[in-house]
Amino acid sequence: MVWKRKADLTGTAGTDGAAGPRGAEGAPGTDVILDQGISFAVRDAAGYASWIANDSSGGMPPHSAREVAAKAGPLMASGIGFAADPRLAQIGISAGLVDENGYVAAGAQWDLKGDPTAAMIARIATLIGNQAVQAAGVPGLSTKGDSITQGNQDGSGVTWPQIASDILGVALWNPSVSGEASGDIAIRAGALTPQVSLPGDVIPATTTPVTLTAINPADGYRTLSDGNATGLGVFPGVLCGVAGTLAHLTDGSNSWTFTPKTARSVSTPCPPGSRFYSQDGKAHRNDVSVFWPGRNNPNASQVLRDMATMVAFQGVSPRFLVLGVLNNSAEIKGTAGYNNILSLNAQIGATYPSSYFDMRSWLVQNGLSAAGLTATAQDTADIANDVVPTSLRFDATHPNRFGYLAIGAKVADLIKQKGWATR
Repeated sequence: MVWKRKADLTGTAGTDGAAGPRGAEGAPGTDVILDQGISFAVRDAAGYASWIANDSSGGMPPHSAREVAAKAGPLMASGIGFAADPRLAQIGISAGLVDENGYVAAGAQWDLKGDPTAAMIARIATLIGNQAVQAAGVPGLSTKGDSITQGNQDGSGVTWPQIASDILGVALWNPSVSGEASGDIAIRAGALTPQVSLPGDVIPATTTPVTLTAINPADGYRTLSDGNATGLGVFPGVLCGVAGTLAHLTDGSNSWTFTPKTARSVSTPCPPGSRFYSQDGKAHRNDVSVFWPGRNNPNASQVLRDMATMVAFQGVSPRFLVLGVLNNSAEIKGTAGYNNILSLNAQIGATYPSSYFDMRSWLVQNGLSAAGLTATAQDTADIANDVVPTSLRFDATHPNRFGYLAIGAKVADLIKQKGWATR
């Protein structure tokens, strides 16, 4: 079978125009294929255009989507499918290939217009060794947080940042790492540039790790031993002109090291209080940013200090949201943990009134309906206790795929309301 252009397909349309030129195994017809807007199709040995086709915009036509759904049907779990499922339609997916668990693959999904989603484009770009290209003049989406922003605790592959970027049709940068606190998040974003000191005020010429004698600020971080996430507490960057890695040690000593990336012929002077710069965030200063720190260090002074660095790091026209920290299932009304989270959120909201959104309260009150779920008896009890309903959670703290679906769709809606995205 070979690809054929529209001009090669005239006179081969079948009786069912919606199903393509052969139709429902119908007889050859007239020029219906042109009326359907098909630009390319795979043609079989008999000269008929198959369901493997592109429309005039380069996307997947409806009859192709239906065929993909039919062929992938045996793999789909109950309730997970294509546009007929409102949970997929509301995040902008019309069709996609699914695995044996019924989860839609990020590398094979199409939006409601029949075009590849941002997730599909990014996945293909990664596979061929390139980065997804952001369209000129359209801001990307950057999300900075902890495990809740990293997502995928239930193994479904669903994360709220990816859902939001798919709905908005923009490229995503999500450097979030599970277990990190506000200071870690701010360093990784490129905003917090801690001042560090080294023994002898030099960086040795070797690639041997050097233990810092001081770091400022000294708090607001989580050590590697606090979690098992890859990359937790490890930050690539530059110190005194030397590329290397800043890392929080795993031995419980609260020590930090700097490890040069490559050996040099001589040591490098590094005065006390020199700043370490994480480089990755510089390319995303003009993105629309969503900040969600604080779950791993619900300390208002630390969180507000680190938030201030991230806001200041934004570009000349800052566009950002700050989300309210979620309480876990043990932090119910009347507990000290609950009161601390609400106090922290109130202070964040007062500091950034035009950018703050109380995601905690919204998810408790509206998350189930946003995800298309009906409250169970346990959910009703959870709502009465002012905690995120069980049906939206993977564990005591983290949302499941339905929770992330609701969060992602809401974040996208908030960004649209601000006029920061037009899709």
